[in-house]
Amino acid sequence: NGAHTEYVSTRWWRAPEIYLNEKKYNEKVDVWSVGCIMAELILLKPLFPGKDTIDQLNKIFDIIGTPDPTTIQKICTAEASAYISQMDPKPKRDFNELFGFKYDPLTGTIISGISTEGKFIKKNR
Repeated sequence: NGAHTEYVSTRWWRAPEIYLNEKKYNEKVDVWSVGCIMAELILLKPLFPGKDTIDQLNKIFDIIGTPDPTTIQKICTAEASAYISQMDPKPKRDFNELFGFKYDPLTGTIISGISTEGKFIKKNR
């Protein structure tokens, strides 16, 4: 797998590693996109409706939390790492709170690509 373009999918569904300048991505970015689309179908509105790249990353971090330092080193360029490191850490939000109801186990499995710890790292999706 060679380097790919950073312009992939609609901004609201784009995986965070693409914003964080990872050039070697695979089908796991599509898993993220499907999770965003499923959440949008449940919420009847976009989960991460960012206006630009920085706003998009902030909306993602507001919901799934900021990545830990080890994850930042694995997926970020030096520039992206510096940006995230200067941010106040944000905790992961509870999806039951976010959706306003307790979702069933199947729905939880479907959207887990964007909701559980470690999902910044594509191989864990």
